Amino acid sequence: MPLQTKVGIAFGVMIVLMVAHGGYNIARQRAIMHEESRERASVLVSTLTEMAAESLVTRHFDRLERQVDSLLTHSDVRFARVIDNSGRIVADTNRERQGWVLTHTNDLTRRYRETGADLILEQPITIASGGETRVFGRAEVGLSLQRAQERSQRTTMILLIVLLVQVAVGVVFGTYLHLQVVNPLDAIVYAVESLAPGVEGEKIPYPRRAAGEIVTVTKAINTMRSRLEHFHREEHERQRLRTLGEISVSLAHEIRNPLEAVSGAVEVLRRIHGTGDEHLQFLDIIHEEVANLNHYVSEFLRYGRFDIPDEKIWDLRILAEDAVLLVSPLSSQRKILLTVQQESPSVPVHVSGDQVKRVLVNLLMNAVEACSEGNEIVVSIDRVDGMGLVHVDDNGPGISQSIKQDLFAPFVTTKDHGAGLGLAICKTVIDHHGGDLTVEDGRGGGVRASITLPVCDSTQDGYDMHRKDVTR
Repeated sequence: MPLQTKVGIAFGVMIVLMVAHGGYNIARQRAIMHEESRERASVLVSTLTEMAAESLVTRHFDRLERQVDSLLTHSDVRFARVIDNSGRIVADTNRERQGWVLTHTNDLTRRYRETGADLILEQPITIASGGETRVFGRAEVGLSLQRAQERSQRTTMILLIVLLVQVAVGVVFGTYLHLQVVNPLDAIVYAVESLAPGVEGEKIPYPRRAAGEIVTVTKAINTMRSRLEHFHREEHERQRLRTLGEISVSLAHEIRNPLEAVSGAVEVLRRIHGTGDEHLQFLDIIHEEVANLNHYVSEFLRYGRFDIPDEKIWDLRILAEDAVLLVSPLSSQRKILLTVQQESPSVPVHVSGDQVKRVLVNLLMNAVEACSEGNEIVVSIDRVDGMGLVHVDDNGPGISQSIKQDLFAPFVTTKDHGAGLGLAICKTVIDHHGGDLTVEDGRGGGVRASITLPVCDSTQDGYDMHRKDVTR
């Protein structure tokens, strides 16, 4: 069932309930007013019967007249009368009716009757004597219902106004809900269904007059679409690189064998006696270029077919220090300061030590080659929230804007030599170990390369066995 239908049904039910509740309150207020009038009439007629009993028995009609007249002090009393047991009116606030004979009964019941806007209550005047109750007459009081009806009308009017206000508030709320929720949701659904497949960067427009929550939902949908687009791009890129890697491996195998043959033939020619110096020079060029081609082929093979040797638990600090030791001769030669900062005493990780060390060496070599004399490279090792961190910071020239978006793409490089596969291979190694490799602008200039690897629980099996491998 559509949301709009549900809202309409809920709104209709709410209106019906409010009308029913208002009608019930009006009827209840009228019943209360009527009951109050009956109780007031009962009190007045009981008072009259008590006062008139003795006077009626002793036939003191003057006193009876004063007694019935005393009830006229009440503004809502229309008349009061006393009737003897023969049916004759012996006292009446309307003197013209005194002496009239009325049809009556001498029972002990109290009777109510309504005539237009008056409520008339009859009650017998009795005296108990000798264990018997004798009826000497009846007392009647006529009470005007005008005040009660006016109060009931005022109360009814107030309740109707309240009911109309409730209905108006319900209508306003229903309209607001329709404009702020139902219509914007329909617009969002239409916009999502109308988006052309494969179109990237197109966002769902925010609905007009939408509630804040609907705007938040729209933002969330746009964010989700952006993430999906990013995921599809990455998946497409991975598929492209996977295909490229397979082609690279195939081509590398096909090229490597002829290169080995050419290299062997060059060695044979160099051993032939009588070869002139000029020929030897050309042979050296051929040998050098074949070696370069063989190096490129090896890089292709390493990128296209990636194998991880046996993994053990290593101390990330030891791996970083070993990498620094390997690069330190080159940094000293170029007069670049290379330092290590250790924040945590031990950072155990379950990795292939050789592969991770190769990644660290690659990052350090990139930093050394980017820096100039007097620059500084700082390697920091830390442990944060169950992850081991290695930062390689330099204060060199920074990342070239032309390749910032494609740092980990294969065959992207600013160097005069190399195939541009170094960072791509490093990224593959770290991803394989469940970590992450990022390269970004440094905080104070230069470049920060960061490796994140999950820390291994030192209490798990094998940690003590392989700890000697790292502490030596």
